[in-house]
Amino acid sequence: MSDRKILLKRLLVFLVLGILYFLWLKLTGLNIPCVIRLVTGGRILCPGCGISTMFVNIIGGNFKAAFEANPCIFILLPVWVVFLGIRIIFQPKCLSDGKPLNQGFYYTAAGILVVFAVVRNIVNFIK
Repeated sequence: MSDRKILLKRLLVFLVLGILYFLWLKLTGLNIPCVIRLVTGGRILCPGCGISTMFVNIIGGNFKAAFEANPCIFILLPVWVVFLGIRIIFQPKCLSDGKPLNQGFYYTAAGILVVFAVVRNIVNFIK
């Protein structure tokens, strides 16, 4: 199976799960709780805390509230969309799985999320 088909399948699964979760949120008002927040009594936020709220606000057109819910992922999201779009449409060999540039992109994104989580929690402790 080609890299393009694998990526498209993964994106389709991700999109379908996202739509189902959004519908679940709207119908029940129940969201998936963050395990880190549950374990720490809400004192520590993971890099993904606020992502459900962010997407609900994006869909509703409230970008200010979406940014406030999770500013890091709000900023990284368009970068990820462009990156995956380039991988799917143009299929450059330098961005295929296992290549240093591709891995560097994912490691950089993971590093940014870790730094965001640390800074976010330091700011919350200072408040």
